[in-house]
Amino acid sequence: MSKPVILAHFESVGGAELRNRYSSSKKHDLALSAEKLFAGQIITDAQTKEQAMCWLPDAMRFGTAEELASGPEAISSQDDEMMEQQEGENEEAGGLPRAA
Repeated sequence: MSKPVILAHFESVGGAELRNRYSSSKKHDLALSAEKLFAGQIITDAQTKEQAMCWLPDAMRFGTAEELASGPEAISSQDDEMMEQQEGENEEAGGLPRAA
């Protein structure tokens, strides 16, 4: 991961102030600081720590950016719809076999 990408992640959780605070760091030191920040092991304000602890890389997030922006209610309703659809498919197929 490049230094600009790590700094962009810092900015996404702590704003330009956090990015600027670490911008002069060497890449190795920056990577170590990123590891500690996203693990909640760096002393920082409560809001930044909470955002860092909740941060996930895009590849690990569920749903699209639009779904995530619309809030957890939209995602949970989609999850409910998927569960109902799967239950309906199981019933149509005769359900799951029972354990012995």
